[in-house]
Amino acid sequence: MTHFFKKNKNLYKIFLLILIFSGFISTKTKVVSAEGDCKVKMADIVPSGLQTAGWYKASLTSPKDYLVHFRIQTENCQGKKIEVSIIQNFVPINEYKNIKVLIPSNNLVELIFTPGLSMCASHLGLADCEYHIEVYKTPDGVVEDYSSKGVLNGVLKYNCESYTNCSNDPWHGPLSQADIDALVTIIPGTNPATQDTGFYTLLAPLPGVGNCKDINGKQVCTIQTNQPGALQNYLSIIFALLIGIAGLLAVIMIVVGGIEYMSTDAFSGKEEGRERVTQAIVGLLLALGAWLILYTINPDILSLRFGLGSVSITTEESGSEHDSTSAGSSGGAITNPLCSDLSALAAQNHVPYPKKNSVELGKLIACVTLTVPENQSTIFTSDNSHDVCNYTRGDDTSSDRCSNVCSHTQNSCHYGGHNGTDGAMAADMHNANMQKLKDTALTCGAKSARCENNSGVTVDCSAATHVHMNSKDCDAN
Repeated sequence: MTHFFKKNKNLYKIFLLILIFSGFISTKTKVVSAEGDCKVKMADIVPSGLQTAGWYKASLTSPKDYLVHFRIQTENCQGKKIEVSIIQNFVPINEYKNIKVLIPSNNLVELIFTPGLSMCASHLGLADCEYHIEVYKTPDGVVEDYSSKGVLNGVLKYNCESYTNCSNDPWHGPLSQADIDALVTIIPGTNPATQDTGFYTLLAPLPGVGNCKDINGKQVCTIQTNQPGALQNYLSIIFALLIGIAGLLAVIMIVVGGIEYMSTDAFSGKEEGRERVTQAIVGLLLALGAWLILYTINPDILSLRFGLGSVSITTEESGSEHDSTSAGSSGGAITNPLCSDLSALAAQNHVPYPKKNSVELGKLIACVTLTVPENQSTIFTSDNSHDVCNYTRGDDTSSDRCSNVCSHTQNSCHYGGHNGTDGAMAADMHNANMQKLKDTALTCGAKSARCENNSGVTVDCSAATHVHMNSKDCDAN
């Protein structure tokens, strides 16, 4: 071989150049790929840990309140597809094995499911159902496998309760927001077609009536029927719609009458046109007059709310006055008859019952807690000190108030702002590094974030007790 290369020096040189060049390319390729490796930074499950007795059975009758969130925070994976599996008792669930998930620009993925009991069984005295996430290495995805088992908040556990075989209830997901909005309560053992779900689906959507969502390309509108005041709300919208239709018809008849009046020279034709315009105007005035009279008497009549206020009784013996409702601590008597019925109060103020966080706030909290997990302590969203304030948007001054004091200002983002109907849209969070927490909130898409003290006054982050952050869907502070 040596003799061959001595006789063919040019061939020998070419061979050496090829070896050197190929080694250079290989080394360079490895360095470039190492700089932008796609990998999983952290993954967790909400809720996590062992759930209390009855948790799964409750999830069947109130699925919206028992959604399971699988959250995966990646690094350098934006625009790539990763393979994710949900592991149940050491084995992937067949339907959710090697799911292809596209990573968005913020590198955070959230998969939402309703829980199930798919072939769960008791294993060595552990919880019947145990779940965690696994992400697998692929050529165009992450460069190394990842498992949330053994990671903080990385495992969900619950028991079968009274179910004997734990094999008949599949998981459902990943759910889109439209899927979540369309969830209804289904009681096991009943026929969904005949069960009262608390919602009525309108056969023909009406403008301004119902909660309308686009589901699978079809416009579906529902009205809630199991909340106090639901019928009044529905009929008041129909009443307003009829007034609008009357006005529209009056305008049409005025135009028709005007055309009829101008297009004929005959006296009888002009008289008919004039009469048509006159009747249209009279009809419009009657419709508007009816509304104006009812509004003048009592605006609540138009919304069909006929609740009685408090009654004061003066006794002859002492001449003292006793109010039928309890008095507040400093702002006088509480006279709103709905104060004792929180669900009706929520319907009146167009806020959800029971209280919850908006979808955007949930995303913001998830992003912040995944990015700044160290030394995390309290997270407050709703008003925990004065629960009734969550259903009045923090009203503690008007005559219809239900509390003389609320923790936040009226229409604060903690109460959903001025017009929000999806729940709390602000969070107060504490961390050892307040400045980092504030900066992270803004990076995660918060509308605003500021450092505050216990009095809610904006202060320097070094002196703050918490960071107040608003989700981007809030229209207040």
